[in-house]
Amino acid sequence: MAGVALEVTTKVTREHRRLFRRYVAELRSVLKTADHWWHRLVAAESPDRAKGLESVHARWPDGPASHPCVIAVIQKYHRACESLNTELADSHRAKKRGGAAHLDSTEGDLEVYPHIFLVDWLIGGETDDLADFLADLSYWPIGLDAEDRVG
Repeated sequence: MAGVALEVTTKVTREHRRLFRRYVAELRSVLKTADHWWHRLVAAESPDRAKGLESVHARWPDGPASHPCVIAVIQKYHRACESLNTELADSHRAKKRGGAAHLDSTEGDLEVYPHIFLVDWLIGGETDDLADFLADLSYWPIGLDAEDRVG
């Protein structure tokens, strides 16, 4: 797997690894859309690129990472990671209740915090460009409801 944090974390479930590969592919896809949008905004603002960047940054301070399709991917995979964590924990509890004397400890950690999954796993290797891209976000676009579920 590409990210440094993922390589350091030796016990990660294969379900999390699969979800991460889908996240990377979708994030790469929307990165192109967001970059194209950003360049069009800057060009439309002024023929002078520096002035165009300054003006567009005043309205969109987080750059192309703030494009709605990027935010949607972040939110989608935050929810997916939370759901996977819950599903794996429920399955693990059911196996324990069913009398499984020895649960396979090589399967990996059952919970991966979404912020680790979404950002830290991107750092290093083939996905470092994606980590750099998201680093422009000055906020994390995740809202929680009254029960601390992603809204």
